[in-house]
Amino acid sequence: ASSVVQMRVLRLIESGSLSKALDAARLQMSIRMEALAAALSRELPGYPFVRPEGGIYLWLETPGLEGTEAALMAASRGVRVAPGSDFSVREEKIGAVRLAVSRQGAQSLPMAVAALASAWGER
Repeated sequence: ASSVVQMRVLRLIESGSLSKALDAARLQMSIRMEALAAALSRELPGYPFVRPEGGIYLWLETPGLEGTEAALMAASRGVRVAPGSDFSVREEKIGAVRLAVSRQGAQSLPMAVAALASAWGER
């Protein structure tokens, strides 16, 4: 990184602003994850998941659907998810998708889950 960028980051760290910004980001991701988990429990009760303790990703099992198929069906409804096979070191088919909360606000996540439910024939 350039010297200017390094100086700005140093000032953020020394002033405590970086810590505050990280705390705010963590809070937002937690709120979003809670909204996602609640919507999944309500709209897709037969689709197992474990709410992560932190982070921006949630692994959702897709019973009866291979992850790539589930992702294509989701995309047809305007929702992008990553198929589980993208994360397999053996490139095996996996009946799961990875969902992310980093790009959407908490208020739009229930609509996205409703679209998934519709795409996967649960509505």
